[in-house]
Amino acid sequence: MTLSPKKIILISLDTLRADHLGCYGYYRNTSPIIDELARDNILFNYAFTTCSFTLPAHASLFTSKYKLCTCLILLTKGNGLSRNAQAAINY
Repeated sequence: MTLSPKKIILISLDTLRADHLGCYGYYRNTSPIIDELARDNILFNYAFTTCSFTLPAHASLFTSKYKLCTCLILLTKGNGLSRNAQAAINY
């Protein structure tokens, strides 16, 4: 049996409240495209993050590594990551 590849759309929005999206019950029409995607596909009712800060949370999401939160916050310099932070991700 051959499985066909699945298409995934990851929507990551910083500081957006789920209770202000129509697909989660908000009464105003604030998110028609997201609501349509949710209606026609899979909608997750619960989501958890490894960290409340966007950069380390995304790093964990995309690398599948758990405890990046403190490493990235402490080792980030300016707009880029320091060599130590890059080493922590590769560890």
